[in-house]
Amino acid sequence: MIYEIAHKNDFSPDTSLVITIPSDELDFKALYTILADKPNFILPFHYRNVGGQLEFIYQLGSQSKFQSICGVYSVKKYVQLWHSLLDPLIDCGDWFLAPYSFLLHPEYVYWDNEKEQVGYLYIASLRKCSDYEALKEMIIAFSNKATVDNPAVEVMVLRALMNGFNPKDFLRMLDSYVKSNEPPLISRQTPELQVTPPSEYIDSKITSKHSTVAPPSSGQNDLDPVLGDDIIIKLPTETTSAKKQKKTLRDMGIPANKKENQKKKPKNPDSFLSRLKGSGSEIIIDK
Repeated sequence: MIYEIAHKNDFSPDTSLVITIPSDELDFKALYTILADKPNFILPFHYRNVGGQLEFIYQLGSQSKFQSICGVYSVKKYVQLWHSLLDPLIDCGDWFLAPYSFLLHPEYVYWDNEKEQVGYLYIASLRKCSDYEALKEMIIAFSNKATVDNPAVEVMVLRALMNGFNPKDFLRMLDSYVKSNEPPLISRQTPELQVTPPSEYIDSKITSKHSTVAPPSSGQNDLDPVLGDDIIIKLPTETTSAKKQKKTLRDMGIPANKKENQKKKPKNPDSFLSRLKGSGSEIIIDK
């Protein structure tokens, strides 16, 4: 570590860290970018010029040391912790920051329990304050504090740390393992209900004796709808004896005793029809 770190306790309840660099080593581009749009993974700070020296004062607030995150975690939570620690070093280029301008020391990497995110000290200097060896030491220190409940993942992490460590390849390896071991998704689609009509209903439709379906003519269009079947209804015939027993409307209105006393009217011999019948084959009409 090329810069000295001083602890400062003033009237504010929060502990502050002070890092002083020469003013001619200031990285203006990185400083103005942080002040305009500070990433969440950098501790809040302000700076001042004191006799040609720039003091960066970082406010710790309620942050705790990242080394305090210790214990045995599930695979999913374990991978999330690694992402929290390494993603800022991979994505810092979006803010025109350099990964080795982060203070990569286990004692000065912090953790916000409420927001569940890491807090780094970033020194906006043209000189780098860390290197690859400092990165590897920080990773090994964290792996000794936090472990995983899956032996296969633990062995995989130890092998990656023993070989040439690369943050991108390391996270890609963990993500691939999690993805390949995820349980398959269960389909929640409701199966279609198939309602089978009773066999008696089907038989009555097929073997009906009172319905006939006329075959389509040769010129009938296949898209024309079938209007219906020809239905033949047979009515029972009325016998002669039943006709004799049926009463007429006039008989239904005449009482039985009056009907017996009713006599036929005598024919009038002087009527026109009687005279016409007895006159023979020739009819003479006097003028």
